[in-house]
Amino acid sequence: MALLLRNWSRKGIGIAPALNSKLEEAQLVLKDKDQQLTTLHQQLLELQEANRQLHQEKFDAQTQADILFGDKEALETQLKSLQSNRDTHRGEKITSDKVVSQQPHQEQLDQLVSCQAELCQQRALYNQLTVLQEQTDRALADAQSQLSAVQSELTTLQDRVQELERERTLLEREVTGLKAERNTQRSTLAQVDQERDTLLLAVDNKTEQLAALEQDLKAKDTHRTRLKEVVADLQKKLACSMALSASSGYSQQM
Repeated sequence: MALLLRNWSRKGIGIAPALNSKLEEAQLVLKDKDQQLTTLHQQLLELQEANRQLHQEKFDAQTQADILFGDKEALETQLKSLQSNRDTHRGEKITSDKVVSQQPHQEQLDQLVSCQAELCQQRALYNQLTVLQEQTDRALADAQSQLSAVQSELTTLQDRVQELERERTLLEREVTGLKAERNTQRSTLAQVDQERDTLLLAVDNKTEQLAALEQDLKAKDTHRTRLKEVVADLQKKLACSMALSASSGYSQQM
């Protein structure tokens, strides 16, 4: 009987510190993942804002280019008309008439050259904005990929927490068994006079061990509560990040 008590005591004392260590390790990992999710959430917000600004700048540049292209076509039409008039009057000998007809021609030509130069600048700006937008889209995709990876790790950690809770349940059952055995030993002490001293000592040791185990269980309950709070907070932040990612994907499709 005394040997059985010692075996139960050693087993219970060995399980409690190991479970405590695993719970602390899981809590530290969850805190690290929480920081990663916060950082990724901020990066996604910054990338979404940069992407929105690039879309607007690209739209403005395209609008300006369309306006300049329309002006260019109008100037080309006017220039062709002036050239046609000049060719029609080329045979005339009145110099003053030629000068008058050439002045608006030169003015329209200068406007056309200026419009073409500005159009080239707008096209170059549009191309630069397109490259920047592609880079931003890639960065946003990378951030979303990292977010998915963290989500997968979070799921794994949640599974691990459930496993630790199952181990805790087994430990509680073991403690219940120890208590039942202690009660049985106490009931038999009155009938076993020869083993009274040994059994009393074993019961006292078992009581101390049970008290230590109960204290460990209380500590584990505190750790488990904190761990669940951390997981709940992570799930809220993850839901916000996924909602923002979905909103970003919808705006890109638009």
